[in-house]
Amino acid sequence: MKRLLSLLVTVMCFGTMLCATTGCAEDTQSKYPVYLIIGQSNASGNGRIEHLPEEYIDIEYDDVMIYCAGTANGTVNGQLMKVGTKVGQGSINTQRFGLEIGIAQTFTQKGYAAGIIKCGFDGSSINLKNTGMGTWWTVKEQIPEGTKDCYFRFLTAVNEGIAAFAQAGYKPEIKGVMWMQGESNPEDESYEADLDKLIAQIRSDLNAPELPFVAGTICYQKPGVYSTFCKANQAIRALANKPNCGFVESGQFGTNPSDTYHWTGTNLVSIGNLFALKIYQMSV
Repeated sequence: MKRLLSLLVTVMCFGTMLCATTGCAEDTQSKYPVYLIIGQSNASGNGRIEHLPEEYIDIEYDDVMIYCAGTANGTVNGQLMKVGTKVGQGSINTQRFGLEIGIAQTFTQKGYAAGIIKCGFDGSSINLKNTGMGTWWTVKEQIPEGTKDCYFRFLTAVNEGIAAFAQAGYKPEIKGVMWMQGESNPEDESYEADLDKLIAQIRSDLNAPELPFVAGTICYQKPGVYSTFCKANQAIRALANKPNCGFVESGQFGTNPSDTYHWTGTNLVSIGNLFALKIYQMSV
C-alpha cells in the first residue's frame, strides 16, 4: 500500500506539473511539442561527431531543444540546450550524440519546432533478465535490491525536463515516445509482452492513453551481432499492428566496425531521420 500511495503521489504530481506547464486550458497552438527518447545506449547514442561529414560540423538546430538525462549524457546531463554537434552541445559526452541530430534535422526541414527529453541507461534491460546495468521493469517491488530502476528514474527525468522547458518560457506537451533497446534481451520470449506492458505503463503514468510510441529494431547488418528475426526485432515490428504504435527498421544500418553494438555517426543520423518521420506522421 505504501508503494501504491507513493506511485500515485508521483503520478499526480507529474499530472499537475504537466497541466501547469502546458497550459491545459489554453489554445493548443501555444503549446510546445516534446518527444521522449528512452532505452539503452543506442537511445542515448554513441555516434561520433568526428566521423560526420563536414557539413554537419558545428551545426545548431535553433528550433529543436533537448534536455538530457540518464547515465550516458556526461557534461550536458540536466541542461536544456539546442540540439547540435558542437562539443558539449546535445551530445552524450564531449564528442558523441544520439538520435537527436537526425530528428532535429528532419523537424527543421519540416519547419517544426519541438523539444526532446532524452533518458537512456547504458546496457539496461527491458525486464528482470540481464539487469546488471539496470532495468526498465515497471513493478518497483520486484526489482532486485541494488539494481538501477531505469523506469522510475525516467519518470523523474520527465518531470525535471518538463520543468526546464517551462522555466525557459515554453508550454511543453508530450507528444510521443521513441524507444531504442533490445541488445540486452534479443532472444527473450517475453519481449513482446514486456514491451506492451512498458507502453501501457508509460501511457498510464503520463496520463496519455493514446500517446504515440515508436521503437527501432536492433542491428542485424554486418558487423552487427543480432539476428534479423530475433525475438526483440519481431516484437518491435509487431508494433505496426497495435494502436498508436509504430516501428522503424533501424536494424538495416551497419554499426561501427570498432564498436559493433553502436551505429556509425552517419547511420545514426539516418536512423534519427526515420524516427522523426514516423513520430511526426503519428503525432502532428
